[in-house]
Amino acid sequence: MSNDKTKWIFDNDDDTSSNLDSDFTESIGAETIGTTDVGFDDPTQVSGDDETTRLMPSNEKTQIFLPGQSGATAASVNYDDLQDPVVGWLVVVKGPGLGQSVPIGVGMNTVGRDTSSRIALDFGDKMISGEDHARIIYDDDSRGFFIAHGTGKSITKVNGKMVATTMPLENYDVVEITKATHLRFVAFCNEKFDWSDLADKG
Repeated sequence: MSNDKTKWIFDNDDDTSSNLDSDFTESIGAETIGTTDVGFDDPTQVSGDDETTRLMPSNEKTQIFLPGQSGATAASVNYDDLQDPVVGWLVVVKGPGLGQSVPIGVGMNTVGRDTSSRIALDFGDKMISGEDHARIIYDDDSRGFFIAHGTGKSITKVNGKMVATTMPLENYDVVEITKATHLRFVAFCNEKFDWSDLADKG
């Protein structure tokens, strides 16, 4: 029938369908990337603009690069480059900021409400002094933590005992900064680990 609207489907004069089959068959075979023929049985490479991008190197050791660094720069990084690594935390277990944590660094840590304090407790308790309410110290030589009273007017207590002089701070001690805000001390560094151990091992 000359006016059959479906006649073109069976029309062999147009080889478009064969071209489509050919193109489709070629597209699922090996494809050329740059100067390298890569098939789908090689999951380590995908095509880039003009070069091959490796996804899963099978014969190379895993390398971990720090953010913003790569190649030779990353390889040259050592543990002496660590800036103010965390050695422990204070976790709010009572009062404003309940469930929040703040990190403790090496050396002297002033505790205060102001964001300028090394340990800033700006969760809303106005009874916490703006600066130097208390001081928490980590001595990396002895790997010990200590707490001392600062210049704030509020009394600081550890496990219910007033901090009048510098005293040791033990893991999981409760620090009562004010009557409203209590903190649980959690140590990361101790006699079993300090960041200097990584430097010693190279």
